[in-house]
Amino acid sequence: MSVYIALLARPGARALAIACAAGWLAFAGITLAIVLLVEHGTGSFAVAGLAVGGFAAGAGALAPLRGRLIDRRGPAALLWLGAAHTLAIGVLLALPGQAPAAVAVAVATVAGALSPPLIATARAVWPRVAGRDLTRAAHATNALLGDVAAVVSPALVGVLAATAGPAVALAAIGGGPLVGCVLVARLDAVRASARRPSVKVHAPGAMRFPGVRTIVLAGLPLGVAVGGLEVGAPAFALEEGHEALVALPLAAFAAGSVLASAWVGHSRRAGGPAARFTAGAVLLAAALVPAPFAGSVGVLAAILAVAGVGYALLNVGCLELLDVVVPERNAVEALTWLTSAEGLGLAAGAAAAGALAEHGTAAALAVAAVAPAATAATALARRGTLGPTGP
Repeated sequence: MSVYIALLARPGARALAIACAAGWLAFAGITLAIVLLVEHGTGSFAVAGLAVGGFAAGAGALAPLRGRLIDRRGPAALLWLGAAHTLAIGVLLALPGQAPAAVAVAVATVAGALSPPLIATARAVWPRVAGRDLTRAAHATNALLGDVAAVVSPALVGVLAATAGPAVALAAIGGGPLVGCVLVARLDAVRASARRPSVKVHAPGAMRFPGVRTIVLAGLPLGVAVGGLEVGAPAFALEEGHEALVALPLAAFAAGSVLASAWVGHSRRAGGPAARFTAGAVLLAAALVPAPFAGSVGVLAAILAVAGVGYALLNVGCLELLDVVVPERNAVEALTWLTSAEGLGLAAGAAAAGALAEHGTAAALAVAAVAPAATAATALARRGTLGPTGP
């Protein structure tokens, strides 16, 4: 733990960690909050699904454009996006229950399109705050916060919605990105970077770099696997008659990821980022192979706990690789391309698993078992691109 204590003692590290926590909590729970709010207002899960789909489409399709805007314009653009996103969430909260369904869907889509690339910006800032010796611990901290939020945020939204109403639930997390944007924009490391002269001429986009293309290509089937798990694992628990254990397999996946992320951050034996990224992809693919054949919820949870370790190795390695395979001027945009790819894959995986679950949950879990093989194959075949890029 000493490495994390040393990290948080660095100037700006605590503020950056709080910003990441606020962002992860919001992004991990906002779709559930929108579903609950829109369904409460319209009485229709179909409309709620369209609203969430619009939010996800807006967030994913325009993510690289927003990332490139931050790379070019700096903290001022981040603040404007954070404020605009929060305003759109406020409009969604203020819509009367009798508002046309199309209006709710349109507002949710705009909110998604204006989502600030807070986590991508924070990822680019962590090395400046942490210094070379603590950069790995910084990226592990960021990944760990994301894993914890994936468990905590939906639970928090559910409790608030049940006790105080869905509007309170969305309001409680909806302002998180703006809080995070303000904290990041105020960091000395960000202000100093913004004051430096930037290269505006002949600056290629992030996808021009082979290492970024490798990470994005690997991220698409990874998203498919996660989407398959998010539908297939709960469906398996319900099919087995264990409604009380419906969250256990995904919680085990998150727990394995949290523990592995924490280990990577302080271990000197964790290897380099390229090796860790590749090893994580291979371990994840191998661990998920037996998932469709799990005989019980407990066995599936054990399988997913091991898979979570592979996911953490891959995830932290990826965050570190973006310091290596792309110049700093493209750092925010690079992660947003990965966000878009994983989001597209997640939507496809969830849809496929949902359709297959009608014929048995083993078929739904097969989506998660098969897709990571493409991630591992991409990482292995293109590992030569995961080295340092030019200036």
